[in-house]
Amino acid sequence: MSLSPINPVDDADGGEARFVLAVIRDVTERKRAEVAIRQLNKNLENRVRERTSQLEATIAELENSRQEMRQSEERFRLFVENVSDYAIFMLNPEGCVVSWNEGAERIQGYKAAEVNGEHFSVFYAGEDVERGLPEEELRVAAAEGRFEEEGLRVRKDGTSFQADVVITALRDEANNLRGFSQVTRDITARKSAEEALRSSLRRLADLKAALDETAIVATTDQHGKITYVNDKFCEISNYYMEELLGQDHRILNSGYHTREFFGDLWDTISRGEVWRGEIRNQTRNATPYWVDITIVPFLDETGEPDQYFAICNDITKYKEPG
Repeated sequence: MSLSPINPVDDADGGEARFVLAVIRDVTERKRAEVAIRQLNKNLENRVRERTSQLEATIAELENSRQEMRQSEERFRLFVENVSDYAIFMLNPEGCVVSWNEGAERIQGYKAAEVNGEHFSVFYAGEDVERGLPEEELRVAAAEGRFEEEGLRVRKDGTSFQADVVITALRDEANNLRGFSQVTRDITARKSAEEALRSSLRRLADLKAALDETAIVATTDQHGKITYVNDKFCEISNYYMEELLGQDHRILNSGYHTREFFGDLWDTISRGEVWRGEIRNQTRNATPYWVDITIVPFLDETGEPDQYFAICNDITKYKEPG
Protein backbone atom coordinates (compact mmCIF):
# COMPACT_ATOMS: atom_id res chain seq x y z
CA MET A 1 0.00 0.00 0.00
CA SER A 2 0.94 3.68 -0.29
CA LEU A 3 0.86 6.32 2.50
CA SER A 4 0.27 9.93 1.46
CA PRO A 5 2.04 12.81 3.25
CA ILE A 6 0.79 13.36 6.85
CA ASN A 7 -0.90 16.74 7.35
CA PRO A 8 -1.77 18.09 10.89
CA VAL A 9 -5.22 19.66 11.26
CA ASP A 10 -5.46 22.66 13.63
CA ASP A 11 -8.54 23.49 15.74
CA ALA A 12 -10.87 26.26 14.84
CA ASP A 13 -9.29 28.72 17.24
CA GLY A 14 -5.89 28.32 15.64
CA GLY A 15 -4.57 26.41 18.56
CA GLU A 16 -2.67 23.24 18.60
CA ALA A 17 -3.40 20.48 16.18
CA ARG A 18 -6.34 18.44 17.19
CA PHE A 19 -5.61 15.39 14.93
CA VAL A 20 -3.49 14.21 12.02
CA LEU A 21 -4.97 13.43 8.56
CA ALA A 22 -3.37 10.62 6.55
CA VAL A 23 -4.62 8.92 3.36
CA ILE A 24 -3.68 5.31 2.68
CA ARG A 25 -4.02 3.88 -0.84
CA ASP A 26 -3.78 0.20 -1.91
CA VAL A 27 -1.13 0.03 -4.71
CA THR A 28 -0.76 -3.75 -4.82
CA GLU A 29 -2.05 -4.04 -8.40
CA ARG A 30 0.21 -1.26 -9.57
CA LYS A 31 3.24 -2.96 -8.00
CA ARG A 32 2.26 -6.23 -9.59
CA ALA A 33 1.95 -4.47 -12.92
CA GLU A 34 5.35 -2.84 -12.48
CA VAL A 35 6.93 -6.22 -11.66
CA ALA A 36 5.20 -7.78 -14.66
CA ILE A 37 6.39 -4.99 -16.92
CA ARG A 38 9.95 -5.33 -15.68
CA GLN A 39 9.82 -9.11 -16.21
CA LEU A 40 8.30 -8.60 -19.65
CA ASN A 41 11.05 -6.16 -20.57
CA LYS A 42 13.65 -8.60 -19.31
CA ASN A 43 12.12 -11.46 -21.29
CA LEU A 44 11.89 -9.26 -24.36
CA GLU A 45 15.53 -8.24 -24.04
CA ASN A 46 16.54 -11.90 -23.67
CA ARG A 47 14.51 -12.85 -26.74
CA VAL A 48 16.01 -9.96 -28.71
CA ARG A 49 19.52 -11.06 -27.72
CA GLU A 50 18.68 -14.67 -28.60
CA ARG A 51 17.16 -13.72 -31.95
CA THR A 52 20.08 -11.39 -32.66
CA SER A 53 22.52 -14.20 -31.92
CA GLN A 54 20.56 -16.57 -34.18
CA LEU A 55 20.42 -13.96 -36.91
CA GLU A 56 24.16 -13.34 -36.67
CA ALA A 57 24.79 -17.10 -36.87
CA THR A 58 22.47 -17.39 -39.88
CA ILE A 59 24.17 -14.46 -41.59
CA ALA A 60 27.59 -16.00 -40.92
CA GLU A 61 26.41 -19.38 -42.24
CA LEU A 62 24.91 -17.73 -45.31
CA GLU A 63 28.11 -15.84 -45.93
CA ASN A 64 30.11 -19.06 -45.58
CA SER A 65 27.75 -20.76 -48.03
CA ARG A 66 28.12 -17.88 -50.46
CA GLN A 67 31.88 -18.02 -50.10
CA GLU A 68 31.88 -21.79 -50.69
CA MET A 69 29.59 -21.30 -53.69
CA ARG A 70 31.90 -18.64 -55.11
CA GLN A 71 34.87 -20.95 -54.57
CA SER A 72 33.01 -23.86 -56.19
CA GLU A 73 32.02 -21.68 -59.13
CA GLU A 74 35.60 -20.52 -59.49
CA ARG A 75 36.92 -24.09 -59.37
CA PHE A 76 34.32 -25.18 -61.93
CA ARG A 77 35.18 -22.21 -64.15
CA LEU A 78 38.88 -23.03 -63.98
CA PHE A 79 38.13 -26.69 -64.66
CA VAL A 80 36.01 -25.91 -67.73
CA GLU A 81 38.47 -23.34 -69.05
CA ASN A 82 41.41 -25.72 -68.76
CA VAL A 83 39.79 -28.89 -70.12
CA SER A 84 41.49 -29.51 -73.45
CA ASP A 85 39.93 -32.79 -74.56
CA TYR A 86 36.39 -31.39 -74.76
CA ALA A 87 35.02 -28.24 -76.36
CA ILE A 88 32.76 -26.78 -73.65
CA PHE A 89 30.93 -23.55 -74.37
CA MET A 90 27.70 -21.71 -73.58
CA LEU A 91 25.07 -20.35 -75.95
CA ASN A 92 22.40 -17.76 -75.32
CA PRO A 93 18.77 -18.70 -76.11
CA GLU A 94 19.30 -17.61 -79.73
CA GLY A 95 22.30 -19.91 -80.17
CA CYS A 96 25.11 -17.34 -80.02
CA VAL A 97 28.34 -18.20 -78.23
CA VAL A 98 28.78 -16.50 -74.83
CA SER A 99 31.67 -18.54 -73.36
CA TRP A 100 34.55 -20.55 -74.81
CA ASN A 101 37.06 -22.89 -73.17
CA GLU A 102 40.57 -24.03 -74.08
CA GLY A 103 39.29 -27.34 -75.42
CA ALA A 104 36.93 -25.51 -77.78
CA GLU A 105 39.83 -23.43 -79.09
CA ARG A 106 41.93 -26.56 -79.64
CA ILE A 107 39.18 -28.61 -81.28
CA GLN A 108 37.34 -25.93 -83.26
CA GLY A 109 40.32 -23.68 -84.03
CA TYR A 110 38.70 -20.39 -82.94
CA LYS A 111 39.96 -18.12 -80.19
CA ALA A 112 37.34 -16.83 -77.75
CA ALA A 113 37.53 -13.28 -79.13
CA GLU A 114 36.85 -14.59 -82.64
CA VAL A 115 33.77 -16.62 -81.81
CA ASN A 116 32.03 -14.90 -78.88
CA GLY A 117 28.75 -13.48 -80.16
CA GLU A 118 28.78 -15.67 -83.28
CA HIS A 119 25.94 -18.09 -83.98
CA PHE A 120 27.03 -21.66 -83.35
CA SER A 121 25.98 -22.64 -86.88
CA VAL A 122 29.50 -21.61 -87.96
CA PHE A 123 30.58 -25.06 -86.68
CA TYR A 124 28.32 -26.87 -89.18
CA ALA A 125 28.80 -27.84 -92.81
CA GLY A 126 27.08 -25.56 -95.31
CA GLU A 127 24.50 -28.15 -96.35
CA ASP A 128 23.57 -28.77 -92.70
CA VAL A 129 23.08 -25.03 -92.16
CA GLU A 130 20.90 -24.81 -95.27
CA ARG A 131 18.57 -27.51 -94.03
CA GLY A 132 18.30 -25.86 -90.60
CA LEU A 133 20.10 -28.53 -88.58
CA PRO A 134 21.57 -26.16 -85.93
CA GLU A 135 18.17 -24.60 -85.16
CA GLU A 136 16.51 -28.02 -85.08
CA GLU A 137 19.04 -29.28 -82.54
CA LEU A 138 18.36 -26.29 -80.28
CA ARG A 139 14.62 -26.83 -80.65
CA VAL A 140 14.94 -30.46 -79.56
CA ALA A 141 17.22 -29.53 -76.64
CA ALA A 142 14.77 -26.84 -75.48
CA ALA A 143 11.79 -29.19 -75.76
CA GLU A 144 13.37 -32.32 -74.29
CA GLY A 145 16.12 -30.84 -72.12
CA ARG A 146 18.94 -32.51 -74.05
CA PHE A 147 20.09 -33.25 -77.58
CA GLU A 148 22.85 -35.73 -78.40
CA GLU A 149 24.32 -36.98 -81.66
CA GLU A 150 27.45 -38.07 -83.47
CA GLY A 151 27.95 -36.05 -86.62
CA LEU A 152 30.19 -33.92 -88.79
CA ARG A 153 31.46 -30.53 -87.56
CA VAL A 154 33.68 -27.93 -89.23
CA ARG A 155 36.80 -26.21 -87.86
CA LYS A 156 37.85 -22.62 -88.48
CA ASP A 157 40.22 -23.73 -91.25
CA GLY A 158 37.37 -25.49 -93.07
CA THR A 159 38.44 -29.03 -92.27
CA SER A 160 35.80 -31.35 -90.88
CA PHE A 161 35.88 -33.85 -88.04
CA GLN A 162 33.62 -36.46 -86.48
CA ALA A 163 32.13 -35.13 -83.26
CA ASP A 164 30.14 -36.44 -80.32
CA VAL A 165 27.87 -33.52 -79.38
CA VAL A 166 25.66 -32.98 -76.32
CA ILE A 167 23.50 -29.84 -76.08
CA THR A 168 21.71 -29.21 -72.77
CA ALA A 169 19.01 -26.60 -72.17
CA LEU A 170 19.62 -24.28 -69.19
CA ARG A 171 16.53 -23.02 -67.35
CA ASP A 172 16.00 -20.84 -64.26
CA GLU A 173 13.77 -21.62 -61.27
CA ALA A 174 10.76 -20.25 -63.17
CA ASN A 175 11.55 -22.67 -66.04
CA ASN A 176 12.52 -19.82 -68.35
CA LEU A 177 15.10 -20.77 -70.99
CA ARG A 178 18.39 -19.02 -70.15
CA GLY A 179 20.55 -20.62 -72.82
CA PHE A 180 22.35 -23.84 -73.67
CA SER A 181 25.56 -25.63 -72.77
CA GLN A 182 27.34 -27.63 -75.45
CA VAL A 183 30.00 -30.28 -75.00
CA THR A 184 31.78 -31.46 -78.14
CA ARG A 185 34.36 -34.25 -78.33
CA ASP A 186 36.48 -35.02 -81.38
CA ILE A 187 35.90 -38.72 -82.09
CA THR A 188 37.62 -38.83 -85.47
CA ALA A 189 40.33 -41.19 -84.20
CA ARG A 190 37.74 -43.47 -82.61
CA LYS A 191 35.67 -43.55 -85.79
CA SER A 192 38.79 -44.34 -87.83
CA ALA A 193 39.67 -47.15 -85.43
CA GLU A 194 36.12 -48.50 -85.63
CA GLU A 195 36.25 -48.46 -89.42
CA ALA A 196 39.65 -50.16 -89.38
CA LEU A 197 38.23 -52.81 -87.06
CA ARG A 198 35.21 -53.33 -89.31
CA SER A 199 37.53 -53.62 -92.30
CA SER A 200 39.67 -56.19 -90.48
CA LEU A 201 36.59 -58.16 -89.48
CA ARG A 202 35.40 -58.14 -93.08
CA ARG A 203 38.79 -59.43 -94.24
CA LEU A 204 38.75 -62.10 -91.54
CA ALA A 205 35.24 -63.11 -92.56
CA ASP A 206 36.38 -63.34 -96.18
CA LEU A 207 39.42 -65.35 -95.13
CA LYS A 208 37.29 -67.68 -93.04
CA ALA A 209 34.89 -68.15 -95.95
CA ALA A 210 37.81 -68.96 -98.24
CA LEU A 211 39.28 -71.41 -95.73
CA ASP A 212 35.91 -73.06 -95.16
CA GLU A 213 35.66 -73.65 -98.90
CA THR A 214 39.12 -75.13 -99.30
CA ALA A 215 40.32 -76.52 -95.95
CA ILE A 216 39.30 -78.52 -92.89
CA VAL A 217 39.16 -76.02 -90.02
CA ALA A 218 38.83 -76.38 -86.25
CA THR A 219 39.49 -74.28 -83.16
CA THR A 220 40.04 -75.47 -79.58
CA ASP A 221 40.38 -73.72 -76.24
CA GLN A 222 43.56 -73.78 -74.15
CA HIS A 223 42.51 -77.14 -72.70
CA GLY A 224 42.07 -78.75 -76.10
CA LYS A 225 38.26 -78.71 -76.10
CA ILE A 226 36.79 -78.21 -79.57
CA THR A 227 35.01 -74.85 -79.90
CA TYR A 228 34.45 -74.72 -83.68
CA VAL A 229 34.55 -76.98 -86.70
CA ASN A 230 33.57 -76.18 -90.27
CA ASP A 231 31.46 -78.25 -92.64
CA LYS A 232 34.49 -79.95 -94.23
CA PHE A 233 35.64 -81.14 -90.79
CA CYS A 234 32.23 -82.73 -90.22
CA GLU A 235 32.23 -84.17 -93.72
CA ILE A 236 35.58 -85.94 -93.41
CA SER A 237 35.05 -87.13 -89.81
CA ASN A 238 31.42 -88.18 -90.35
CA TYR A 239 30.43 -86.40 -87.10
CA TYR A 240 27.80 -83.71 -86.63
CA MET A 241 29.08 -80.40 -85.29
CA GLU A 242 27.01 -80.81 -82.10
CA GLU A 243 28.77 -84.12 -81.41
CA LEU A 244 32.22 -82.55 -81.71
CA LEU A 245 31.82 -79.29 -79.78
CA GLY A 246 33.15 -79.64 -76.23
CA GLN A 247 35.07 -82.81 -77.08
CA ASP A 248 38.83 -83.02 -77.53
CA HIS A 249 40.61 -84.45 -80.55
CA ARG A 250 40.96 -87.86 -78.92
CA ILE A 251 37.51 -88.52 -80.32
CA LEU A 252 39.34 -88.80 -83.68
CA ASN A 253 42.37 -90.73 -82.38
CA SER A 254 43.10 -93.71 -84.57
CA GLY A 255 45.71 -95.16 -82.22
CA TYR A 256 48.37 -94.84 -84.90
CA HIS A 257 50.56 -92.22 -83.18
CA THR A 258 52.50 -92.60 -79.92
CA ARG A 259 52.04 -90.63 -76.70
CA GLU A 260 55.40 -88.99 -77.39
CA PHE A 261 54.11 -87.75 -80.74
CA PHE A 262 51.17 -85.92 -79.14
CA GLY A 263 53.33 -84.82 -76.21
CA ASP A 264 55.71 -83.06 -78.61
CA LEU A 265 52.75 -81.49 -80.41
CA TRP A 266 51.31 -80.05 -77.16
CA ASP A 267 54.70 -78.90 -75.87
CA THR A 268 55.21 -76.93 -79.08
CA ILE A 269 51.86 -75.17 -79.24
CA SER A 270 51.81 -74.54 -75.44
CA ARG A 271 54.97 -72.48 -75.91
CA GLY A 272 53.06 -70.36 -78.43
CA GLU A 273 54.85 -71.90 -81.40
CA VAL A 274 53.25 -73.16 -84.62
CA TRP A 275 53.18 -76.95 -85.12
CA ARG A 276 53.09 -78.58 -88.56
CA GLY A 277 52.80 -82.26 -89.33
CA GLU A 278 50.72 -85.15 -90.59
CA ILE A 279 48.18 -87.03 -88.47
CA ARG A 280 46.17 -90.14 -89.09
CA ASN A 281 42.69 -89.78 -87.62
CA GLN A 282 39.64 -91.95 -87.89
CA THR A 283 35.99 -91.27 -88.66
CA ARG A 284 32.95 -92.15 -86.57
CA ASN A 285 32.86 -95.60 -88.18
CA ALA A 286 36.63 -96.11 -87.60
CA THR A 287 37.66 -95.43 -91.19
CA PRO A 288 41.20 -93.95 -91.15
CA TYR A 289 42.10 -90.77 -92.95
CA TRP A 290 45.23 -88.62 -93.14
CA VAL A 291 45.49 -84.84 -92.82
CA ASP A 292 48.32 -82.39 -93.31
CA ILE A 293 47.79 -80.04 -90.36
CA THR A 294 49.05 -76.65 -89.19
CA ILE A 295 48.15 -75.59 -85.63
CA VAL A 296 48.50 -71.89 -84.81
CA PRO A 297 48.31 -70.73 -81.15
CA PHE A 298 46.34 -67.52 -80.46
CA LEU A 299 47.90 -65.65 -77.53
CA ASP A 300 46.15 -63.62 -74.83
CA GLU A 301 47.35 -60.26 -73.45
CA THR A 302 49.88 -62.04 -71.20
CA GLY A 303 51.42 -63.87 -74.14
CA GLU A 304 49.94 -67.23 -73.17
CA PRO A 305 47.94 -69.37 -75.65
CA ASP A 306 44.20 -69.17 -75.00
CA GLN A 307 43.00 -70.99 -78.13
CA TYR A 308 44.38 -72.94 -81.06
CA PHE A 309 43.48 -72.69 -84.75
CA ALA A 310 43.97 -75.80 -86.87
CA ILE A 311 43.97 -75.85 -90.69
CA CYS A 312 44.02 -79.28 -92.31
CA ASN A 313 44.08 -80.76 -95.79
CA ASP A 314 42.99 -84.28 -96.67
CA ILE A 315 46.07 -86.19 -97.92
CA THR A 316 44.65 -89.70 -97.57
CA LYS A 317 45.06 -90.47 -101.26
CA TYR A 318 48.76 -89.69 -101.06
CA LYS A 319 49.43 -92.06 -98.14
CA GLU A 320 49.91 -95.76 -98.23
CA PRO A 321 46.84 -97.72 -97.15
CA GLY A 322 46.85 -98.58 -93.46
